[in-house]
Amino acid sequence: MDFHAHFNDAQRLADSIDDWENDAFAWQKAYVAAVFAAVAYEEVPQFELKKSKRAKLIPCDRFQAHVSRWETEQRRATIKDLDTNMQIEVIVRGGVIITISRLRQVVFVSFRGTTLSFADFKADLDVRKVRYQSGFGGSARLHRGFFDAVLDCFDEVVERLRSINKDPYVPVYVTGHSLGGAMAAIFYAKLEEDDFHPFRHRRRHHIPPAVSCYTFGMPRYGDTSAKAFLPQPFHTFNELDAVPTLPPRILGFADSANERCLNAIPDVQIILSKGDFALRSEKSIATILGISDHRMERYVERTSAMRHRTSHSSRQSAVAAEFQR
Repeated sequence: MDFHAHFNDAQRLADSIDDWENDAFAWQKAYVAAVFAAVAYEEVPQFELKKSKRAKLIPCDRFQAHVSRWETEQRRATIKDLDTNMQIEVIVRGGVIITISRLRQVVFVSFRGTTLSFADFKADLDVRKVRYQSGFGGSARLHRGFFDAVLDCFDEVVERLRSINKDPYVPVYVTGHSLGGAMAAIFYAKLEEDDFHPFRHRRRHHIPPAVSCYTFGMPRYGDTSAKAFLPQPFHTFNELDAVPTLPPRILGFADSANERCLNAIPDVQIILSKGDFALRSEKSIATILGISDHRMERYVERTSAMRHRTSHSSRQSAVAAEFQR
């Protein structure tokens, strides 16, 4: 299916799910989250088009098509181009783009990195960590680049979220792909934290909590203390995707606590440790480059397949249980 088919399918599925308040992992929710992570790539600001050569850094085929269309037709892609009655808010910053999508039963806050943040990440300019005293009871370190991007947009995202999510209030989910996944994970933790020091002075009003966070192909964003003390996202990564092995653990970064690896079948692959970028080069050149398996489209395709597989298994189990009666 193409993007529009997945977009319409995800909307129908989201409206049929009746347990968005439940924070347990589900492949149906993972698929919907992946599609709405892809929605963030539908907004292409002018500053990304001015340096279109950097567009190759963005791991999304549809984004590449948007840039190509600009070069030939001078037509800039925006969220407004989507054929939907759904309310979608867009926030654009230099290093991050956020979309807030209001469906009937759930709100998705989606993060994506821009050409600027991908260029910085590739050059390892922000591999330093920022230290803080966590309101969850411990001190931790986070990737400075991702942390600063969240800090820069936090107030506006919260205010837009509060305005869009009312009459009636519905559960909030946070999602993101690649660098946007790391930003989504940090933002999710901040929403859940009652007394997070850097934002303490900002809590003039109630900040709506998020039920859960689903990320895809996300790089490491914190140390072992962040893993222990902060709420963790459900992170899905593809077996040959190199980005989740960066930054290397030797620099003090740790994997997320809730991770699922998908292979090409697709099926959940048991991996005790996904290692570091340099240590996986023996598998194949695809592992080294991490291009194909890191694409946004690959995550949508594989979570869609897993959603159908688990739905089929659930139906078979229900039939078997009924037969035994």
